[in-house]
Amino acid sequence: MWSNLSRSRSLLTIALLGVLLGSLSLLPTHTTKAAITAYQAADPNLAPYAQNVLDRFVQYKGQYWLGGQQEVHWDNSRKDEMSNAVFARTNPQRYPALRGWDFPIGGALPNDGQWMIDAIISDWTNAKVIPTISQHWTPIASQGTNHQDMFTVVDIDRMFVDGTAERNNYLIWLDNIADDLQQLEDANVPVLWRPYHEAGGGWFWWDKDNGATNYRRLWDDMFTYLVTTRGLHNLIWVWTPGVKGVSTAWYPAGQADILGSDVYNETSGNYVSWYEDLGRFSQTKIKALSETDYMMDPALLTSAPFAYFMIWHTDMFYRNTDSRIQSTYAHWATLNRTNVGQLWNGTLGSAPTATPGTPTPTPLPGIVVSDFEDGTLQGWTGTNLVSEPVVNSEWAANGQRSIKAQVNLAATPADIRLAQALDLTGQSRIQIRLSAQNVGSGLSAKLYIKTGSAWNWKDSGTVLIDSGTSLLTIELAGVPDINQVRELGVEFNALAGNSGTATIYADYLTVGVVNSNQPTPTTGPTATATRTPTATPTDIPPPSRTPTQIPTATRTPTQGPTSTATNVPTITPTTIPTATRTPTQVPTVTPTSTGGACKVDFKITSQWGVGFIADVTVTNLQPSALNGWNVKFNFPGGQTISNLWNGTLSQNGSAVTVTNASWNGYLVANGGTANFGFQGVGSPPSLPSNAFQLNGATCQ
Repeated sequence: MWSNLSRSRSLLTIALLGVLLGSLSLLPTHTTKAAITAYQAADPNLAPYAQNVLDRFVQYKGQYWLGGQQEVHWDNSRKDEMSNAVFARTNPQRYPALRGWDFPIGGALPNDGQWMIDAIISDWTNAKVIPTISQHWTPIASQGTNHQDMFTVVDIDRMFVDGTAERNNYLIWLDNIADDLQQLEDANVPVLWRPYHEAGGGWFWWDKDNGATNYRRLWDDMFTYLVTTRGLHNLIWVWTPGVKGVSTAWYPAGQADILGSDVYNETSGNYVSWYEDLGRFSQTKIKALSETDYMMDPALLTSAPFAYFMIWHTDMFYRNTDSRIQSTYAHWATLNRTNVGQLWNGTLGSAPTATPGTPTPTPLPGIVVSDFEDGTLQGWTGTNLVSEPVVNSEWAANGQRSIKAQVNLAATPADIRLAQALDLTGQSRIQIRLSAQNVGSGLSAKLYIKTGSAWNWKDSGTVLIDSGTSLLTIELAGVPDINQVRELGVEFNALAGNSGTATIYADYLTVGVVNSNQPTPTTGPTATATRTPTATPTDIPPPSRTPTQIPTATRTPTQGPTSTATNVPTITPTTIPTATRTPTQVPTVTPTSTGGACKVDFKITSQWGVGFIADVTVTNLQPSALNGWNVKFNFPGGQTISNLWNGTLSQNGSAVTVTNASWNGYLVANGGTANFGFQGVGSPPSLPSNAFQLNGATCQ
């Protein structure tokens, strides 16, 4: 530890010589397989393995990008939580190729983030997963242990006056951070180092009421100290402006390798303008989506060739459906833990030729019901469409063709449907792939199925669709009369107030087992991968901005158990009598009043201050199935629910009633389960199973 604050940094130049000589032996971890042109780095002595990162970004610009995710950076026990969440929501299951970290205490204490350093070294050594690290420390009072300090006003001038508390704390921080980064250099780990981010935004201490000149003074001092004085040559310097259009006076020209955009509350198409805005600072620098909430459609890489994206912590849930996470990571352009090593050693093949807006996802296994490759509609029709379905080659999820139709966004619902008799006995699920153009303020879709003489309805739940590929799934476990499928289709609904005409595409309707039960890679994070609800607040509010409001759109339901497909569905063209159109909402079903045996597993999965997250699993133990359910319980201490998923909430004082959602109302006998979760306000309660009632009967 460099703890003597009074000594001059210039005395360290002797030690620097040894570091520079040692760097001569550093070689790229993988042998370069393709000819590349060296990118001019800000550090003229950048280590070869770090230089290789920049060179590969340039080589594959616009063809591939890294999928990235910010991790829990304040709790060792939760360090793999977000990567596991990505893994649980993708098929084939994938871990990110880039993981985001932060020094929350900011080096105020020696070795305060050793567990983080160890995880980063393991990631790179075992799987070539690259880290991006930011920092939010402030040189006052708590020295970063108080989260809110990062938003206070700091007199930066005093940080450069010897003897002041600001100067002393600043030098402690620089030394401790340099020691941590030194461990990464010793392990030959390249670091996407992103200090003092979102310049000119005006919310963090480094640019709050201090102006561009003092900001560049801070950046220059850190760059000089870490690179020249401490001799750290594993750092790739990432600079990000705070807002679009920020003055170029904030840009530390000559001391940045990558220009990043920290983008929130935007739609996919607007990312192109953010990419173009970075060109005001440099046309030649590598550019990245360094921090964001909504996953950009990878098909836009031809117009906005970002080198990587990183989703900020739980914003992955707030702004992205499970379907969007799946389609982004399934896209050929998104690199993950399993193939990122091919980027670093230059063995990736050329990207497939694709028209912008026309992604080509990895084909999924399953028995194909409709693929339109024969040029016919294969029995599909539509209702309330601007134009009837036609076969086209503008977009396809697999192969060359799909069906296309147009929807009036001011006059939904509309649908496309297949009115053919199907026997799906023994099948576990049914899936379809969708894409859409010109959706205005938003267009949702749900895959539905109708079975038996009663035209029983089951659907996938609502998913917002856009120009990416959306995968809609219905789990068939518990669906009655599955041997008598009357109709299946996709229903489209525009968000309130929408207008215009959207073009929708559908392709590759399959049934059977899709998940392949892939084992967790031995090099992956160590925490158990579990399906979590699509909202998980942090113990510490995400420091980069005010919390994003959770959208109200219904999330894709958690997938249920699978079974091995045994019977190929028999398709028999028949004349089906015209049935009354099923309304958008599932017909009201009076929950079976037999109640009976049940149990409830109530868990607090996260808590902070005056808030918590609860996960509730309800199990039907009686010998008869339940067609519709409600769960009732009472809070013991005045708690309230601010957000609930996988069900419908009613709360009156302490009394809470949760009714099934459209897709999870059917509980099979002797062990059928339903799961819902919620975000609560107040002290986390402890609720035993017998505190709950299922359809009026107290659980055991």
